[in-house]
Amino acid sequence: MFGAGALLERITATLWGWGFLYYIGGGASFPGVSALNDHLATYGYPAVPEAYVSYLKGWRFFMKGYALSHFSGGIWGGSATYGDRIVAIDGDYYYYSLGRLVTLRSKVLYLIPSVGLGRSSLVLTVGDNVVKFDSLLSSPGQISYLETSSWILAPEVELVWRKESFLFIGGRVGYMLAFPKGNWSTEGIGVREGPPAALDGPYFNLVIGLGFVML
Repeated sequence: MFGAGALLERITATLWGWGFLYYIGGGASFPGVSALNDHLATYGYPAVPEAYVSYLKGWRFFMKGYALSHFSGGIWGGSATYGDRIVAIDGDYYYYSLGRLVTLRSKVLYLIPSVGLGRSSLVLTVGDNVVKFDSLLSSPGQISYLETSSWILAPEVELVWRKESFLFIGGRVGYMLAFPKGNWSTEGIGVREGPPAALDGPYFNLVIGLGFVML
């Protein structure tokens, strides 16, 4: 006959690696905008920043040590002005990922390498810094909105500290590989010969996960 301790151990072993976490977090993103800045400089526009504050949310479902996740987020748009001209940039993304839970220190510290697949978009606003309402109506086109969308492949690794049974704190580093780049459009109309820019590049996030995982 099994004692209570042995039964609990067997149940724990059976359920190990199962659970669910809801994530929120933020950090920094470094999209590749150098080619875009070269084009902007040619026409007298200021350069957009090359580093942005980022945010994210999502969930992660654990299955016997594997992790199936969905995350979405974006960057807070930076803007730059020069004289009477302004440039602003913004972007968002989402991806699904599959990873593996690796134990570094039992019940305390874990590593989750994973690979995600999804979409990202980058929105560029260019135009005059200040315009009159009537002149905008009589002469549209003083402000332009351009968007480029890409598929993304996101290999990443997350270091997880299990602070409490329901509270997980982590740090995540990764790289978004975008394809194709420079697929620009404006109001549904394709724009050719644009710079090869996208919401891609390296990123770093601090995350908090709330939920429960049997570990």
